[in-house]
Amino acid sequence: MANKITYKLKLNDKTNVVNLPIGNDFFPIDNSELVNERVEKIVQKSINNIEDWEKTIYRIKCTGEVEGVCTTLNFDLWDANYGQTTDDWVSGGMFLEEDVTFKTQRFRGSFFRVSYFTTPHRETQKLVSYASIPLKEQEVARVEICKESPGGSLYFWKSEEKLNITQNRLYMKVEFFNSADGGVDVFSGMLPDSSGSFPIEFYNEFMEYTPVLLNHKTRTFEFEPTAYWYDDLGTQELYTIQYPSVCNLSFVQKSIHSLTGNGTFITPINQLRMNSPTENYILPPLPQEQVLTEVISTPQPTTLTNLIPSLTTGSRNSLRRLRKIFPTYGERAAIINYSGGTITQNTPNY
Repeated sequence: MANKITYKLKLNDKTNVVNLPIGNDFFPIDNSELVNERVEKIVQKSINNIEDWEKTIYRIKCTGEVEGVCTTLNFDLWDANYGQTTDDWVSGGMFLEEDVTFKTQRFRGSFFRVSYFTTPHRETQKLVSYASIPLKEQEVARVEICKESPGGSLYFWKSEEKLNITQNRLYMKVEFFNSADGGVDVFSGMLPDSSGSFPIEFYNEFMEYTPVLLNHKTRTFEFEPTAYWYDDLGTQELYTIQYPSVCNLSFVQKSIHSLTGNGTFITPINQLRMNSPTENYILPPLPQEQVLTEVISTPQPTTLTNLIPSLTTGSRNSLRRLRKIFPTYGERAAIINYSGGTITQNTPNY
């Protein structure tokens, strides 16, 4: 019980102020306080958290001679006649000469599409943004993406917490829609071996995508290009390299074949386009045995000093670009073709 304070007031006392102590201490006689706290917690849990679902624009950025202005995407096709990659539409089997020269509807109706996904796996990915880049006056397989052009910007989460869900990265896939034959080609960092395609034994679906790094502070994005190459004529090993986000990127037309002979050999798709009738194409039978190829070349050059000038313009451009990524890319195959060597074998080589 609280202490009792007694005041005596006299009639003639001049005191006109009396202190009345009012305390705020109380003594509950039940559990109402605990109940109120519990109710308050339940109420707070029932209220949705405030999340920032607002999206903002991110613009392309690259590191090069003119930083942050434009990024050039170079596309390498397979020239079956020379056994080399090329950026020439005709040599790569995409269009006829008149299509490129006169910019026919078959040419102008074709376009590249860049799509940005949350993951590089089809089972879990969600499409965030995409852009279609039409062909205009491109004499070679190349397009330029600038800040204000298609593909130069995308919309994604403004909140940094939301960005952390994807580790600040999206994944870009590049496809080419060919109006000439209705085909769709994927372009990626999978460099072809001497057969003109990539071995399926080393293939993974994430190789078709290019990581895209988002910067929350500057509201920009830049590519993290990765290239894959199987050296079938040399070390017979798979090489992987991630090179800086320069302003010139190289993408190779996707084509798959089998090394082991346990699956059907898939002829590089561009060989089935303009240079050969596709309606007569029949899949070859499954190979029975994998054999080594004997290469006889006389004389045998040891360097590429005099080889590069002998190639077509498209092949020179392509080979020089790819050798900046892998300095030894295509060296042995190019030397064999240049020297006029012949390939002799007892059974079909797949």
